[in-house]
Amino acid sequence: MNILYNEEKTQTDVYRYKVNQGGDLNIKVSNGSDRFITITFVNGKFESARSDLGDFDSRSNWYVFGGIAEQIKKLEKTYDS
Repeated sequence: MNILYNEEKTQTDVYRYKVNQGGDLNIKVSNGSDRFITITFVNGKFESARSDLGDFDSRSNWYVFGGIAEQIKKLEKTYDS
């Protein structure tokens, strides 16, 4: 008798980006820390996007969220190929 059967393997791809904080974007915290975005795909499908931007109140944050949405679209196209 096989104790372990029906093996399943998942592939997780994690993309990490540093937010470009120059120009009109004003999202640095008081100590000047960099901000990062992490986009995760599991088995070629979008799983999640996480950021350390904080709340949605800042207009600058909304530009970054728009950039995240665009990057997710680009990554999805690479999986569709």
